[in-house]
Amino acid sequence: MADKEVITLGGRTFVHLGESTAQHDDWFMGRVREAGLDRVLLEIGEDPDQFARRILYQASGSGKVFEMIGALIVPEGMADASWTPEVALDTARFVGQLCDPEDKQRINNLTVTLLIGFFLGGLTSLETSKTSSTDAEPAPGNSTTSATDAGDPSSASSPGTTTSEPPG
Repeated sequence: MADKEVITLGGRTFVHLGESTAQHDDWFMGRVREAGLDRVLLEIGEDPDQFARRILYQASGSGKVFEMIGALIVPEGMADASWTPEVALDTARFVGQLCDPEDKQRINNLTVTLLIGFFLGGLTSLETSKTSSTDAEPAPGNSTTSATDAGDPSSASSPGTTTSEPPG
């Protein structure tokens, strides 16, 4: 197994969680729901840049980004199976109080890593919707003008993840 990339934040070292536990997956999906990311909707006429910004603002505005980062990384040397919600919350509190510009840039990078799966899921859903809409026309009086459902956010993944489960 290759060595994991070390992420230094506030003088502490972390690595991306590799194999997640069932407890991790359930806890992470709870944060996804609380952040409003369980149904990522690509709005009609929205371009990919607008969509990406909206997902970022949705996640940041939810107050759950640091907790989700706490599910994405663990202290270096910790076994993946040792992850607990308490570890995630401790990491979230630590990361949230950092003020060094370099640390904040690394946090922004982790946030993008965390959200990329939701972004890609939304774009994939758009392509699926376009294909489906050319195959079947809506019944008279049933036009579809609502946003496209991005589907299951569990397709989000992080570097080092070997499953199709949420980051972790």
